[in-house]
Amino acid sequence: MSSVPPKPSTDHNFSQPNLSILAGVECMQWLATSERPIGSLEMARLMNVDRNRANRILKSLVIAGMAEQTTGRKFIVGRGFHVLAAQSMRASGILWAAAPVLESLHKLDCIVALGVLWKRSVAYLYYHHRGQSAARAIGTMFSFPALWSSIGRVLLAELEDEEIDRLYTGHKLEPFTDLRALKTELAKVREQGYSSLQHDDLKLQFTMAYPVVQDNRVIAGVAMADLPRRAKPSEYLGELKHAAEKIGLTMETLHHPGNQPQADPKSNTISAWPGLA
Repeated sequence: MSSVPPKPSTDHNFSQPNLSILAGVECMQWLATSERPIGSLEMARLMNVDRNRANRILKSLVIAGMAEQTTGRKFIVGRGFHVLAAQSMRASGILWAAAPVLESLHKLDCIVALGVLWKRSVAYLYYHHRGQSAARAIGTMFSFPALWSSIGRVLLAELEDEEIDRLYTGHKLEPFTDLRALKTELAKVREQGYSSLQHDDLKLQFTMAYPVVQDNRVIAGVAMADLPRRAKPSEYLGELKHAAEKIGLTMETLHHPGNQPQADPKSNTISAWPGLA
């Protein structure tokens, strides 16, 4: 039997996608990224659906335990998200793969981050400030506009121009003047293999990001921020590239069928990942 893991399908042109499931997942993600309770009218606007449909989806999520309704008749994430978080972290494995590598970058005395792209924002799995414990860096940073983020730009650079058009036509493009300027910047990122930018009005100063690749697909971005303005990318690029490549390699090893956690029918326990007690 071959030990080569099967490649996930990249064909998104399914003949009969279940739109109700897709809408439910999108609604859950909007709830998860919101900093405040969301009403059905606002959810309808975010999802570009009518209010009645948004309300039905939200109430279905309440029944499933994935949402709760506040006294103000708005919605927040439900207790089921705790279960989903535990299941997702175990299934993904990215924090397990990345945490030791990211901690090794703390010695550079800068902000260290790991993020993924969702629509036009970066969702951070890890965001470490100077002097902070590694545990406090996990899942505590709010989402940030992708165009203002080095991680956002390095992940957007993986998309086709048609997808960029779909994402940003009719939406804010700051700090870019138009779609052509955005695409020019993303082409530059693709060519050099990483992104870098300076924030003139933020305290993050110089920041740069490198893509994390698993099985020839970009799955996340790792970044260093709050670097001195006089810093040159070449001074930090080696460390950043090594970190991203190590995370990607660990993810490939982790998701190989032979390295998945296995149930032990005799002891009714789950065996650990290789190297864990």
